[in-house]
Amino acid sequence: MELKTFLKRLLKIVDIEKKKYIVNQIKCFSFLMIYTIASVIFPSFLSKIVDLGVVMGDVSNIVLYTTEMLICGILMVIFYYLQKVFFFKFGNDIVLRTKQKLYKKLNTVDIQFWNQYKVGDVLTILDNDIEKLQELLTSDISELVVNICLCIGISSYIIILNPKIEQCETFNFAVFCSNFTGNTS
Repeated sequence: MELKTFLKRLLKIVDIEKKKYIVNQIKCFSFLMIYTIASVIFPSFLSKIVDLGVVMGDVSNIVLYTTEMLICGILMVIFYYLQKVFFFKFGNDIVLRTKQKLYKKLNTVDIQFWNQYKVGDVLTILDNDIEKLQELLTSDISELVVNICLCIGISSYIIILNPKIEQCETFNFAVFCSNFTGNTS
């Protein structure tokens, strides 16, 4: 089944508009992306403090990079919190809508349904499976996109720092693609 079709079916089950889903996903993704960028940049301040401040004996650089590191750390905390809050709200909305839809559906089923399926199985679906659906539709998709962007960004940064690495990465990528697709020629 195609991913687009799969997502359409999931959104129909959840009973959420595609536009509202995309807007919420973009909000959550934005906070996640800013947090991720800040967490990648954060450790670099330590080397700047040591290399450009302590080793050179320049107190102004120590103060400057320590202040920047502090600001970056505060941004990390703020955007991590916002990311968690928005994912939580978004996920609860999905869980609530899905459970309401399922409860309405369960109220209209006939006795044959209850003879065929155990109450425990239905409760397991309502508790466990809806939570997994919520994770898939909220954080899992955003984290996948962020990780892909992060991989591309870090690879690009490494290539910019050292062009010789580009040749190795290109070769490794070609080998990976040929192994992944099954081509060995």
